[in-house]
Amino acid sequence: MRGCWTVQCWLASSWQGRTIELRKSNTLDLRKSASVSPKLSYFQFRKQRFLSVDLRMHSSSNPERMSNAPPTIASLREEYSSTGLDESTLTDNPFVLFRKWLEEAVAAQVKEPNAMCLATVDQYHRPSNRYVLLKGFDDRGFVWYTNYTSRKAQQLERNPFAALTFWWGDLERSVRVEGRVFKVSSSESDSYFVSRPAKSRLAAILSEQSKPISSRSELETKFEELARRYGLQADGTCSQQIPRPDTWGGYRLVPDSIEFWKGMRDRLHDRIKYVREIDWSSESSLKNSLWQRYRLQP
Repeated sequence: MRGCWTVQCWLASSWQGRTIELRKSNTLDLRKSASVSPKLSYFQFRKQRFLSVDLRMHSSSNPERMSNAPPTIASLREEYSSTGLDESTLTDNPFVLFRKWLEEAVAAQVKEPNAMCLATVDQYHRPSNRYVLLKGFDDRGFVWYTNYTSRKAQQLERNPFAALTFWWGDLERSVRVEGRVFKVSSSESDSYFVSRPAKSRLAAILSEQSKPISSRSELETKFEELARRYGLQADGTCSQQIPRPDTWGGYRLVPDSIEFWKGMRDRLHDRIKYVREIDWSSESSLKNSLWQRYRLQP
């Protein structure tokens, strides 16, 4: 049996309740009220609104869960299976294994299986990360699309090295990728841009990523103006051709390491890492470089 908890959040005079299930005796260490973040302080002081969280237990078959000891986040723990990575089935090319894992994540209906956490570093050596969507890959690397004036793009301009992380929790799998990032060709960006829904293309024209705006309504008003200009129809198409803005396009991360992780029982996880030496100043070095495989400690 799982402990069933109800989380109720009140904002002003309205409230919402949600039930979550936590395995074992794991709970969140929340009591009476949650501290208000700087973002919420606007509502607290300007509009006299407040946020509080009530955490109550409905049922449990484990007496330990009813103890008076305060639960902690540190007690949250997921036990993985005993099925690991069979080295005898691994190929010399990590992209073959990645394709297999991605296809299996899609088949398992993992939500956003192509979502990947992109980490970049600024000129002060401060890292930052965010989720982007993988939109293509082959032996050359992993491709995504974004605004060329965004924060991540500015960081890549100064430091072209980055890292990607895929997480498929339902399959107890993760993939880490590190390497150098290059812009894809204009023709490649054009081809993908045309394949996007019309509203997504309009959003690419409108959005100035990472820049502040005065309000959400301002953004929506500008979108409606663009929709009228390009003749957005009820079926989602546009009567006018939507050009790809010069500030929007793709990046390709060319990896020099790809690590495959599989969760294992007792935290003795399986990790296989593919590494290749690349002379980034030579294109032929990249094409002829060979992958080497290593088993790592968990």
